[in-house]
Amino acid sequence: MSTLDDARRAAREVLLADTGERRPMWRQCFTEHDGSEHPNAIAPVCSDDNHDDNDPNVYPCSVYPCCPDTVIEVESHVIGAYLVELLNADAEDGVA
Repeated sequence: MSTLDDARRAAREVLLADTGERRPMWRQCFTEHDGSEHPNAIAPVCSDDNHDDNDPNVYPCSVYPCCPDTVIEVESHVIGAYLVELLNADAEDGVA
């Protein structure tokens, strides 16, 4: 087994404990509202329909109390977008 396979397996166990899924879908999000137009984090997609990112009273793409844990802050929104694409490709392909 490769180091990548070992890392995926360990991450899947943490994700299962935090989100209830081994392969959640991911999204870019904001953990703070500093006026930036670019998300500063990535997080598993929330399945709760009780919040709406289009609600004018809510900051878009926020992390809500109902959202799964494992929010990862990123310095670069470009790298965040890349990580979301990688994680979602793994999830869709059922990798490890």
